Amino acid sequence: MLPPSARLPPIKRIAAHPPASLNDALQYLSLIYSPPVRGTRRRRAPTSSSVNVSTSTSEEPGADELRTDAFERAYAIKWLTALVSTLGDEQEGAPGSAASAHAHLVETAAALLAACAGTSAAGVVTRTLIFPAAGAPVRIALTDAPLDNADYASVGAQTWGGACVMSEMIAEDPGAFGLGRTAPAGGAPLRLLELGAGTGLVSLVLAALASRATAPVEIVATDYYPSVLANLARNVRANYPSSPPPIITTVPLDWAAFPGTPHAQRPCALQAPFDVVFGADIVYEAPHAAWLRDCLATLLRRPAATSISASDPTPAPVFHLIIPLRATHAAESRTVEQVFARTAPPGTGGSGDDDAAMALVIEDMQTLVCTTETPGEEVTYAYYRIGWGPAAEV
Repeated sequence: MLPPSARLPPIKRIAAHPPASLNDALQYLSLIYSPPVRGTRRRRAPTSSSVNVSTSTSEEPGADELRTDAFERAYAIKWLTALVSTLGDEQEGAPGSAASAHAHLVETAAALLAACAGTSAAGVVTRTLIFPAAGAPVRIALTDAPLDNADYASVGAQTWGGACVMSEMIAEDPGAFGLGRTAPAGGAPLRLLELGAGTGLVSLVLAALASRATAPVEIVATDYYPSVLANLARNVRANYPSSPPPIITTVPLDWAAFPGTPHAQRPCALQAPFDVVFGADIVYEAPHAAWLRDCLATLLRRPAATSISASDPTPAPVFHLIIPLRATHAAESRTVEQVFARTAPPGTGGSGDDDAAMALVIEDMQTLVCTTETPGEEVTYAYYRIGWGPAAEV
């Protein structure tokens, strides 16, 4: 890739360039300072009307070097500032179509200015992700912290494709994920939990949609590693800078240790069970599925012994899990099927009314195929709905 100082139209001639040329320049800067997340463009039926605006592609060669070049970053900021100033002045007297084109360019440039300003020599990446939703799109500002070479687990401070795919699904159909219910009189808030939250994208999308609903919602975003938790809290503050009560609580959670921790010693936010739990791209080592099951045994609310009436607004407790089907982690992916045995057929595996016979089981599994802008390249995800049911006989 050419550096911005060589690739962008001259600052003094910005006004002379057509909108299409300026838009190309902005897209080029996006590849450097707001790189898209790979593997998030779901393959859809031709009749689908929704648009996945979280574009995905492999990072351009040389982008990382340019991103950490202080001179080129300063030049990009100067160029974007000039574009906003120039088009902002011209927008007032422009005809309708031209004014609209200028407004789009100014909005894109302003978002890139924030991304450039947040990009440090350490490799921090800021981006704005937009998800189509009823009423208005959900817009999330996100920061990916640089990888810590001394701690492989710091990958949690990066945004992964599974979180983008899950976030888009939630934005498209909030009701399928427990949101959008009517508030019961004096009812308890809907409690939502994200496991392995990473940059917090899923929790932030849930919060944005919950703020549009009438029913009270509590969201708890968890992770384990200090560097990831610090970046998670930073992203929450960036999107919700107002004072308490916070819409999202961030809490450390060690999956391996949590089940054996006495109830009184657990964080207050984790002492009551949750109605819906979310996990995106969080199974990448052999023990993870078993650790998750043992945590969910107390974290996911158990359904009432009697059937819930259709008028009850409380959703059935469920764990939504998305994992990529990577060839390099095939064994780890298979552990999900092994640990969360599928629901037993009727008449086998125990009675659903017998609490002792209930287990966390796979209720449904779908395969999601995502394309990238690299010809012929695909990323495949498995989406599981896991809930309480009669365990299959082994």
